[in-house]
Amino acid sequence: MTAACQAEAEGAGGEPGAARLPSRVARLLSALFYGTCSFLLVLVNKALLTSYGFPSPIFLGIGQGTPD
Repeated sequence: MTAACQAEAEGAGGEPGAARLPSRVARLLSALFYGTCSFLLVLVNKALLTSYGFPSPIFLGIGQGTPD
């Protein structure tokens, strides 16, 4: 195997561990972050629909579900 092929197989950075899977801590933190964001989204929805009297809950759901 040539040096160019070996560097390409190891990844763009040339580090042997560049393509390894995320650690257990990283997976746990990402799951906690996702859960926190979901919970906060529910609280924002509740505030908009009750306190501010947002007229259309369907529009609010569609707006939050579509990416920017």
